[in-house]
Amino acid sequence: MVEKLTETDRKIYRYLLKKQSNGIQQDLISEELGISNQSVMRSLKKLEKLKLIKREPIMINNRKTYRVIVIKKKLDELIEDKERIIKSPISIDGFLDIPCMSCPYITSICYEGGYFDPRNCQWLINWIKSNIGNKN
Repeated sequence: MVEKLTETDRKIYRYLLKKQSNGIQQDLISEELGISNQSVMRSLKKLEKLKLIKREPIMINNRKTYRVIVIKKKLDELIEDKERIIKSPISIDGFLDIPCMSCPYITSICYEGGYFDPRNCQWLINWIKSNIGNKN
């Protein structure tokens, strides 16, 4: 599941992009942006999970904190992926051929962890490989 970025997440990320040279000490972010430490921590964890930043532990005045660094390559990859997705034509016609649409087991014994499981359904895997997997 893709996590949705909040306005605070975006504000922090834009700020970090401006400071991207060597990163910035984590506790300075809340001071400079006027955002609570708790909100900054939540946003940084989300951005780190999305691999948009990395946090390196550092010691300042015998206290552990983090240097926050933007992962520039990841940002470039996200932009390329977004452009590729936007340029890809999408048609509903192909979805009508998904094996699940005509599967007799879909309403009874096909579910995650069930006798028929979509995660390892050979009909679905073959359809994905032939219809989605080969496109660049």
